[in-house]
Amino acid sequence: MQTAWRLATETSVSIFLTGKAGTGKTTFLRRLRAESYKRILVAAPTGIAAINAGGVTLHSFFQLPLTPYLPGHESADTQARFNRFSRDKINIIKTLDMLVIDEVSMVRADVLDVVDAVLRRYRNPRRPFGGVQLLLIGDLMQLAPVAAGGEWDLLSTVYKTPFFFSSQALEQIDYVTIELQHVYRQSDARFVDLLNRVRSGYVDDATLSELNRRYMPGFDPDAADGYVRLTTHNEQARRVNQARLDVLTTEPHTYTAAVKGEFAEANYPVNPQLVLKEGAQVMFLRNNTELGVVNGTMGIVSALDPTAVTVRLIDDDRVVSVTAETWENTTVQLNAQTGRLEPRQLGTYTQIPLALAWAITIHKSQGLTFDRAIIDASAAFASGQTYVALSRCRSLEGMVLERPLTARAVISDSGVADFTRSHALEMPDAEKVSTLGRAYFVECLDELFDTAAIGRPLYGVKRTVDEFLASQYPELAGQYAKAMQELDGPLHDVAVKFAAQYTPMAMAGADPAADAALQQRVKAGAAYFVDKLVPFMQLVDMTPRNLDNKAVAKRMRDGVERLEEALTLKTTLLKVVAEKGFEVTAYLREKTLALVKDAGETPARPRRKKAYAQAVDTAQSNNPKLYVELSEWRRAKAAEMGIPAYVVASTKALIGISNALPRNERQLLAVPGMGSAKVKQFGTDLLAIVANHLTK
Repeated sequence: MQTAWRLATETSVSIFLTGKAGTGKTTFLRRLRAESYKRILVAAPTGIAAINAGGVTLHSFFQLPLTPYLPGHESADTQARFNRFSRDKINIIKTLDMLVIDEVSMVRADVLDVVDAVLRRYRNPRRPFGGVQLLLIGDLMQLAPVAAGGEWDLLSTVYKTPFFFSSQALEQIDYVTIELQHVYRQSDARFVDLLNRVRSGYVDDATLSELNRRYMPGFDPDAADGYVRLTTHNEQARRVNQARLDVLTTEPHTYTAAVKGEFAEANYPVNPQLVLKEGAQVMFLRNNTELGVVNGTMGIVSALDPTAVTVRLIDDDRVVSVTAETWENTTVQLNAQTGRLEPRQLGTYTQIPLALAWAITIHKSQGLTFDRAIIDASAAFASGQTYVALSRCRSLEGMVLERPLTARAVISDSGVADFTRSHALEMPDAEKVSTLGRAYFVECLDELFDTAAIGRPLYGVKRTVDEFLASQYPELAGQYAKAMQELDGPLHDVAVKFAAQYTPMAMAGADPAADAALQQRVKAGAAYFVDKLVPFMQLVDMTPRNLDNKAVAKRMRDGVERLEEALTLKTTLLKVVAEKGFEVTAYLREKTLALVKDAGETPARPRRKKAYAQAVDTAQSNNPKLYVELSEWRRAKAAEMGIPAYVVASTKALIGISNALPRNERQLLAVPGMGSAKVKQFGTDLLAIVANHLTK
């Protein structure tokens, strides 16, 4: 646990953290989120797993397709999903230090590869997972990923197994496997030993006999005892839930699903005849951000009407109204000409996304712990299913078997066994961890002095200026060209030479944070770059953002804001290092604080006001007072006519008038942006303003 902690917090190496059920994997994750200053995104393959981990589902955050994914064969639908990421989500991805995937045993190899594709798209395209550190948490001896026959037929052409460790991207990185050994959930050594035998997949008659002592035929506890029923199949859970529903004396209401096209009955996500009563315990079967629920959220039905169900959520007592949603049944085909995977809709299924939930399947129970549970694993059909069910219990005494266990119910996977044998769990020693820590120290320094973080947004603004403003603001275009040359040339060269100095110094010492010579060198370098970035911020300050063309104005505002954010973050961190020196934890803390502050207006850096942009435009005029008068006239005229200001006259035209000082309509027509229609409509007003200005 200590080694895993150091690797997660002091290095950038990716980790597969595994261990038996109850060895503290979830506790480790909670502590990491609470204490680490790294920017961590926690995700999981299912809604319930995401709830337990306090994170999001992989599919919802990364906007993953529901169809199989083959690396290098992105479908048009997948590409469209990648293009629909919000700016906030892109910023999260770009500033991410670590991606945690909990319950990774259920993550399919192609899902991990599509996550890799997203991270490369918005971060570093040349590094697996965009250079993000991975923390993969799970037990391969528990539930396996789902790969239906048709899906696996396609995936098997690329992957050796459906498990995450067959991911092509993961095979490109050196990750460390750490197995936690001490079991915390169960304190009974006898029960722990029985669970270990089931986990290994090899059980003898003595093991089965010991477990089957908990077989209690006809066991029927009181509701107040708090027993939860775990079943292998949905049908078993359905029968239990139906019996509990029948006990309720409230009136039933039936919701009938609408099925169109091809949608196999076995794949119905919700009962086609969903019968509910007030007082029924239900579970949400789909994420809904508007309602604030995810797949697995529990609630109690409080009211029913023909098109909606009112549910009181158990976890926070909120009341929400649930209406029907639609699922799509799609297939995927490989386009022989383009080489892309293309989805094709076969049918749709529309129904209220709820299910009765007095009993749940073993699959949905992964990650949960029960003091008392009634288990029926006699019909287990998947690798690790029986082990998951039994290991949910805190004690042997709190477990009741509804049916006896047989050797057939304990299923193991040959692919997992091969992986375990080939990845001997070699614990990194203290020196190896220290070496990785020094490498991470250098990696963070590289990030601090990296000019590309500024170069990308700077180039974006430069392109906008070159394409749309060069003729109107030639001096500004020249300044952006000069800034780009400075960043790509002298500043980049200095950063490269500086890295060649601090890297060997950092890797040689036991603790680079305590190396006085290194710290002095880094502080001096940070101060140098702070001074060099001042002209870049000044360039941002003089860049106009309010333009006549709405599309160009939005592009300019977005680009300038990204550049300003990058410069502010870089300057803030460099100033801290120049004053205090460099230490990884402090650097991560300051970076997090700076990013949080940059998300909104702060006393240190208030948001730009609209009037500021006008002041910049005024600076382009030879007669700024006249330009202000013309702008005020335009604003008043636009309000009077109920039209946008740029429709009255463009900024380019106002600057041209203030510089040319036209005395008649012929001279006014010669001003760029002033056509005959505008001269006819507004010429008298404009010439009067110019004449009045000249008489002052």
